[in-house]
Amino acid sequence: TKNGHKMDDETLAQSQRFKAALHYAVGEICREIGETEELSFSREVVAAISETVYNFAEMHARDLEAFALHGKRKVITAEDVKLCCRRNANLLQLVNGWHENLKSKKAAVQKPPKKKTKVKTVDSDSDLELL
Repeated sequence: TKNGHKMDDETLAQSQRFKAALHYAVGEICREIGETEELSFSREVVAAISETVYNFAEMHARDLEAFALHGKRKVITAEDVKLCCRRNANLLQLVNGWHENLKSKKAAVQKPPKKKTKVKTVDSDSDLELL
């Protein structure tokens, strides 16, 4: 059980794969920072950072799910993400910027609306001709 919830084998395996990938990514970031700043990070520090990031992400995932459920939705929206970031002004500013950028890209890619077919009455017997 994790936080009082049972995890099936597939969910547990997926969680472990995610943790391993996250640990690898954190290790690579620490290595890059170490080279740039002439620092070294112990394995324990990398593991602690990885676990902290995982717990942080897990907490926000639960919050996002709760926000969507509260809004009676099954889909997490950008507004839910912004709500999750509300206590971190810098993060909120980044998320707002990404969202605006995404919206502008999406608007540029959207196809023009289809032309509506006009209907013209031919005679009073309600025959219609499509133009």
